[in-house]
Amino acid sequence: MKYKGESLLARALLSLVMFGVSISAHAASEHFRVHVIVRASDEQTMERITSDVNRQLRSLGDVDVVDSDPDFEIAAVVIQTKTRYGNIVDYTMATVILARFDNSTLVPAVQSQFQEEAKSATSALYYFPKTSLEIGPNLEELAKNAIAEFDTQTLGPARKLGQQMQDIMKKMKK
Repeated sequence: MKYKGESLLARALLSLVMFGVSISAHAASEHFRVHVIVRASDEQTMERITSDVNRQLRSLGDVDVVDSDPDFEIAAVVIQTKTRYGNIVDYTMATVILARFDNSTLVPAVQSQFQEEAKSATSALYYFPKTSLEIGPNLEELAKNAIAEFDTQTLGPARKLGQQMQDIMKKMKK
């Protein structure tokens, strides 16, 4: 498609509108695809927190935990706090939530001679980074809190936007 005579701003606005429609349609009609990456000070802690996070995500009902092509990535780093005698006092969990930029609506809106470059430049972009830091003695509780925050602050607004877009689409069909 060529947008001869249109300003760069007009093309950018069109792309954002198309991007918003894509995200909201996805949020309303499909499960969210989430990839989890965990690093910890030892293998046992890493396996426990990974299992706890995955279980909490699956309990949301509209989330699929995946290894590739995610909508969101949750990266967590867990560190044990120990006494000088080696007893675990508590855990510190830092979590970063990233949403993948879906360029499938952007690339077709770019002039054909720039589409490959646009695809390449936007294929590894993420947006809406959210971070949190939790400290506590219970790994399961840390995972539960992190996923509850992800559900309310990230997925909740996406679900709401998706529902609003579905409502708009229904009104347009009438």
